[in-house]
Amino acid sequence: FYSFMDTLRYGWVGYQFEDESQLQLGIHQVPFGLLPYAAHNAWFGVPYYVGLADDYDMGVKYLRQDGPWNTHVAFYKNEELNDPSDLGRYGFDLVYAEDDFDEEINRLNGRVAYTFGLASGCETEVGLSAQVAEIYNAEIDQSGDSYYYQLLRQAQGTGRLGPDVDIQLMAHTLYCIANSAGERLIFAEADANALQTVLAEQSAQLVTPYLTLPA
Repeated sequence: FYSFMDTLRYGWVGYQFEDESQLQLGIHQVPFGLLPYAAHNAWFGVPYYVGLADDYDMGVKYLRQDGPWNTHVAFYKNEELNDPSDLGRYGFDLVYAEDDFDEEINRLNGRVAYTFGLASGCETEVGLSAQVAEIYNAEIDQSGDSYYYQLLRQAQGTGRLGPDVDIQLMAHTLYCIANSAGERLIFAEADANALQTVLAEQSAQLVTPYLTLPA
């Protein structure tokens, strides 16, 4: 329905249980943030343009309404088109561009909301949303902290890293440090050069004490 392309926004099959809770399978709205509308105008807001509002992806979702309580739990294996090189989509996702081959996979979403004054004509909803996912890079065939794990395992195998180091924990920590730097860069809390310096310093502080000196 765009002037320059046609694209699928949503399409799913579902099952409604006796308690009126529902299971949906297919392309549907990701339960995160304000629902069902994330803005009151045609331009939306920053959350939409970073993929955190009015996003639609391929997966399975469970919805339940218990009086004023509304609950959503969803799992998305990948983005809605299952093709990160295809830019003809409704929402914003990680896509392949030039030398960037990252894509989002295995995302888990949860949303719980409570509506004050339900059916009173003056309702107020408050809630909490959560999201965790992996970032897969097709060029190196690694996702999330598994890239750091493989790197550390190789270092441990060559004797460069001590044999007693918990490389799984260290890999996850390095992944969290990189994610934090990326978030700060996206939301313009620091410039790229400063973040690169901080990221290198934090990574060195974590890894260096466990490195073994070459023979």
